[in-house]
Amino acid sequence: MVTPMVLPTASTAPSSTSSGDRMQIFREIMTALISFVILIASCYMMLDTYVSGKRVIESQQSDEKKNIAEIRARLDAFGRQKDILLYGLGLLGTVTGYYLGRVPAELRANTAQNQVTTANNTALQATAKAAEAVAGKASLAKDTTETLNQLLPFISQATRDIASRGEATPSRGDLEVAEREIESLLRRISA
Repeated sequence: MVTPMVLPTASTAPSSTSSGDRMQIFREIMTALISFVILIASCYMMLDTYVSGKRVIESQQSDEKKNIAEIRARLDAFGRQKDILLYGLGLLGTVTGYYLGRVPAELRANTAQNQVTTANNTALQATAKAAEAVAGKASLAKDTTETLNQLLPFISQATRDIASRGEATPSRGDLEVAEREIESLLRRISA
């Protein structure tokens, strides 16, 4: 009897350690904290720049040269505020883009992982069914060979009996044809 081959089973998910989960939680908390700090700093800089730009620049100096120098200093300070705000908004945009892009990417990754798991399970099931079919075919071939080997001596004996009596009946010809077909079938099964 042929024994069916044993197939490995698909694992549904890799085993995760609790330290790995803790590390992931720590990373998420740190990322959220850094993002929150960048958000607060960017909002503060934007508000401060808005308020500074809204103020009317007037000098309290009575001297014209000092007055012009003070106005230029305030304009330079406002320009530096705008430049720093550009960097802060760039960071804020990066953080926002990360969070807005991460969620759909994680969903697509989870969907892809589920599809891979389903495909692996389907492949394993198909392989198991193919192995069962091969085992069933081998078992059937063995049973057929045994049955034909048991019938062959009876047919040979019946053919000899008919030949010894000298009878030329169609049954003798049929038996000879059957004997040749059985022998041919046995050769094909054995090959």
